[in-house]
Amino acid sequence: MTDDVMRRRTLRTGSARFSVDARTIRSYPDAAISAAEARFDAWTNRGMVRPLRLSLRPERGAPVGYGTPFGEEVPLDTVRVVLAKRAGDPWRHSVISVYPSLDGGMTERFAALDDFIGGYFHRDWAEVGMSPVDVMAHFFANARRGEIQAVAADVRGLLELDDESIAACLVGLDCNYDPAEDNSTDRSWLAWMLRQFEDRAEALAPPESAVVGSSGWQRASRPIRGASPRVAVVRFVTKYGVAEGRASRSEFWWARFLWGLVCVGLVIAASAVPYEARTPFMIAFFVWLAATAIPNITLQARRLHDTGRSGWRMLVHLVPFVGPFILLWLNVEDSDRSGARFDRPDELLR
Repeated sequence: MTDDVMRRRTLRTGSARFSVDARTIRSYPDAAISAAEARFDAWTNRGMVRPLRLSLRPERGAPVGYGTPFGEEVPLDTVRVVLAKRAGDPWRHSVISVYPSLDGGMTERFAALDDFIGGYFHRDWAEVGMSPVDVMAHFFANARRGEIQAVAADVRGLLELDDESIAACLVGLDCNYDPAEDNSTDRSWLAWMLRQFEDRAEALAPPESAVVGSSGWQRASRPIRGASPRVAVVRFVTKYGVAEGRASRSEFWWARFLWGLVCVGLVIAASAVPYEARTPFMIAFFVWLAATAIPNITLQARRLHDTGRSGWRMLVHLVPFVGPFILLWLNVEDSDRSGARFDRPDELLR
């Protein structure tokens, strides 16, 4: 979509003008930030990954401007302030829009959708040059699954209303995008967004986990999220020579931690006795290393599988100096859904 087409767009909420002086208008951004300090701090701490719209009501009942959100001119009681990361300076923000609006009372009812629409479809959204498709791509670039699900839930609730109520709610949310300009309708646009949100949320869903206590959980190919030390040890032992399947971070690190404690305990015990009495402890130490060599190798393969990588990647630790650190970094990575390809075929069909 060209910039010219974007700039020619009309605004769903109609015209709006301030009725206060310029000095007062310039004070609104700071006032809005002060009034929503916790929200502003959370936004900056997150890295200002997407635009933020703040709302301010300077004086209850006192209009800050006049506009035509529903066709006829009415007093506007709310100031909208839209902030975004400053171009070329990731540590500072810029005020990209300040305008009067009507408090439609929709923020509490559709809080997540209000946050989404406020950041992207504000009064000056066409000047930014992002189409609705661009908006979704920008939002998905940094959105967490919970955030996406929250917006999807609000859109789902909005779609339960009739067409007239949907249009009124979108004006109440200060949405300035009109799908009619793209030969669509509010309902079609919202339904399209809902599909996008649901697909993205599904893509970000954590991989399925084996359930402790279910049939065959000890040797299941699927990893166990949040495994306890006991569960990690049981899986370490029962999957002694099994390289297929996956091991979650908790499975891997609890097993390695407890294995390391045994090693340290045997070394300390050997050093605590006279030299001539150390032989049994040293024999026990080397027997322990030999007995656990295979399960440690297969556990490492399953952990790499859980990150979506081949188990052969463990050979990276043979690279001088940096190899062990690379393997450590791989082991602390979170699960990847692509790792399911390493599960047993019969489990993939369940």
